[in-house]
Amino acid sequence: MNDRLKIDIVFLIFVLLLEKERNMGKNLGGGKKKKRGAKYSQDKGKREMVLKADGQEYGMVEKMLGDMRCNVLRSNKTSIICHIRGRFKRRVWINNGDVVLFSLREFEDDKADIIYKYNSDEIEYLKSNGLFDATLILESENPQSFRLDENDQDSSDDENINLSSL
Repeated sequence: MNDRLKIDIVFLIFVLLLEKERNMGKNLGGGKKKKRGAKYSQDKGKREMVLKADGQEYGMVEKMLGDMRCNVLRSNKTSIICHIRGRFKRRVWINNGDVVLFSLREFEDDKADIIYKYNSDEIEYLKSNGLFDATLILESENPQSFRLDENDQDSSDDENINLSSL
């Protein structure tokens, strides 16, 4: 009877170990860093092209204003204040010169919401099919803010400062 008890105990331990291994599984993916990286992974493949619908327009970001707002240059050369939607926050980075699709607000005529940011391949598709006015990009690449006016004076007056009085 003593031998029978020992065999039952060994069998019970063996069954418990098998059950624990079956429930736990093998860690094939990795640890915490693998799981953290999966949350922010981006699909580098092709994505579905989003074209404008009623109440939407294409534009180019002219200036970032802060507080998730920016000035967007429309196709008719006017500027509109756009709000960057919350789903883009910390996921899609919008910078000056980016081509975006924005939705006009029904209740505010002077404001809109950015709903999509186009990558370079999609911009080329829009230009080739005549959906986006490429002159907006050409004008923005030649900024006029760096041009000096004719009325501006040089710093030649600074050369006549008397240093002995210091």
